[in-house]
Amino acid sequence: MPESPTVSNSSCLIALDAAGSLGILERPYSTIAVPDAVVQECGGALPAWVRVHSVENQALAQSLRLNLGAGEAEAIALSIERQRDSSSTIRKRGGLLASSICPSQERSPSC
Repeated sequence: MPESPTVSNSSCLIALDAAGSLGILERPYSTIAVPDAVVQECGGALPAWVRVHSVENQALAQSLRLNLGAGEAEAIALSIERQRDSSSTIRKRGGLLASSICPSQERSPSC
């Protein structure tokens, strides 16, 4: 299961919902993140395990809309934002681990 929520556009959500199979995504992902535009494209009715997030980088989303639909553009922008947040968390954890293994005052070239 992914550590951070998977981001989705509306295409797979609409198709699975039409087939009566939207619930199959909950088991492998537990939580799916979608931007506001995807909620609109899906008609607003999504299960509780689908969490809505607003895109912070609207400039990126607008730029992507030049070639994509609103849902796809916002999903890509949200995915990039969440990847950045996840990378930041991983770097922080790595830094804490490195500090506990080799405190700064004792660091050698191998640390």
